[in-house]
Amino acid sequence: MSQKILKEQNNAFRYNLNIPWHLYDVAFVYMFVIALSIFTAGIFYYSGLTAESVYFVVFMQLLISIATLALIYLVVKQKYHLPFFETFGINLAAIPKSFYNGVFISLIIVISTSLVSLIFSTSAGGVKENPYEDFSPEKMRVISVLAIFVAPIVEEIFFRGFMQPAFIKTFGPIAGIFLTAMVFAISHTQYIGFSTAMAAILTIGLILGLTRYYSKSVMPGMFAHLLNNFYASLALLN
Repeated sequence: MSQKILKEQNNAFRYNLNIPWHLYDVAFVYMFVIALSIFTAGIFYYSGLTAESVYFVVFMQLLISIATLALIYLVVKQKYHLPFFETFGINLAAIPKSFYNGVFISLIIVISTSLVSLIFSTSAGGVKENPYEDFSPEKMRVISVLAIFVAPIVEEIFFRGFMQPAFIKTFGPIAGIFLTAMVFAISHTQYIGFSTAMAAILTIGLILGLTRYYSKSVMPGMFAHLLNNFYASLALLN
């Protein structure tokens, strides 16, 4: 292994170790978001709305997204007195480079998840799973917009930017990236019961985790996540 690669790995390791927050900070944010999700679902249930309501999807996802970012901001900025954007490697000047890297990583994701889906569908006798089979076209369009423009920002900041470094600081790089990918996959509750989809989400989490670890920024992962969700939305809508 060359000295340059060793130096990059050491720099990445030190960067992920130097974050001041801990797993209990991450657990607090995660549990609060889960509690908010349950509370919001309860409100809609008792008001007579159902999960098929487009308003339910939009309101719930936007509320949870804003609350997640706000809590992370409070922990990073108010508790540990760190600059929010710099902490997660968010820099407007780096957008072009991050976009090009995101395009390349998104292609890796597409190839990897296609192979995973092929392996799992073959082992299942060629049966293809579709978690969105019963969704209306209107709901699918709304979900696609949220998946492309909201989810990549919130999920990359929370899972890869906030959660992953805390796991790495506690358990090391390999376990930290894998555990984050596991929580990321399980958090996509709409895929629970669909083994192929869960395996694909886990694969995406691992690739995005490695991207965040070595780039020391959430931006390449954001673009890769956005593009991957864009490809998936086109496939589902068609």
